[in-house]
Amino acid sequence: MSQNNLPEKGITIRQAKEWTAAWQSQNPKHSKAFLIPMEAIVELLKELNVLESNSTGGHTLNTNNELTPALRAYLAVGPDAQGTEEEKLVLVGAVAVGAEYQDQVEETTNKLKVTLSGSGAFDFILPCPRFCDPKSPLNHG
Repeated sequence: MSQNNLPEKGITIRQAKEWTAAWQSQNPKHSKAFLIPMEAIVELLKELNVLESNSTGGHTLNTNNELTPALRAYLAVGPDAQGTEEEKLVLVGAVAVGAEYQDQVEETTNKLKVTLSGSGAFDFILPCPRFCDPKSPLNHG
């Protein structure tokens, strides 16, 4: 376990295949995965002040960030661009406050630890089966 009792990030491909196969067989009517464009991650990292804009138009990692930032993903349902209901993954930034992670979003009853430039919630995610990799060992059928 790492800082704040979060698990280490790597798992074996065997575990990934077992876990994804279990989800997909137990939930055949639900999304298999979500494609997350890097733009979504960059925007969340900027919102949490983990990435800062630099003078060259790029971004620099903020190594002075004492907030212990994280991302939280909420499962959701909402309309796609054509108005058809689809499963979604809503990403929000969170920061460690004591032993818990608090979402950094508008209308929270927690005191915000970052200055939001928007609502703090992001929907850039594209669901599979529409956006799947048919050759992936994690896409089971």
